[in-house]
Amino acid sequence: MSRFLNIPEGHSVQFGSGLCAPDSWQNFDVSPTLLLSRMPMVSSLLKLPKWPRNVRFGNVVSGLPLSKSSCARVYSDQVLEHLSLESLRRALRNVFDMMMPGGVFRSFTPDLKHSIRLYEKAVAGGNASEAASIFVRAIGMGVESTSSFRDKLREHFGNSRHLWIWDEQSIRRELEAAGFGDFRRALYLDSGDSLFDSIESHSEWRHEQLALGFEVRKA
Repeated sequence: MSRFLNIPEGHSVQFGSGLCAPDSWQNFDVSPTLLLSRMPMVSSLLKLPKWPRNVRFGNVVSGLPLSKSSCARVYSDQVLEHLSLESLRRALRNVFDMMMPGGVFRSFTPDLKHSIRLYEKAVAGGNASEAASIFVRAIGMGVESTSSFRDKLREHFGNSRHLWIWDEQSIRRELEAAGFGDFRRALYLDSGDSLFDSIESHSEWRHEQLALGFEVRKA
């Protein structure tokens, strides 16, 4: 039996959708490549991916074009780590405002503790000289090369660099400061809700132990 039988009726919204855009969700992304991909000549020249037509351009930090208290479900996957600390706090406040009472926000982001374990494993395994590089790659905050034109374009347009990494305690503090309650550490596909399952089943990380997942409610 679903533990979310009491979710109210309302929008199901995903921000930072990338190319994963189920029809049952309203999907938003802030990547400039979304807009560029809809210019045929530019898209062909830059060999951009073909974005689903139901992905709309929208920035959760500045606010999505949705009414307050209109969303029953909000979801993001591997997005929060691409926000600065200040931007994350603004995003969480915006998510809280657009959710209706009883609504659920689920999200997955890289787990800092997992990256630390990789570092410690490298040191313990006699690979101390590479441990720092392993850690930096794991948290996604290093830059190995921006030498080629494609690298520079990706750096400028791709928004791929990680700006802040979280563990359970720190992200819980931020969520509670934004007004959320009922914090629960979440795993992919453990919501008991078919709409969340429909979007989480597409995640490339769903079989890995890399992610810090959480679920919170708006009281």
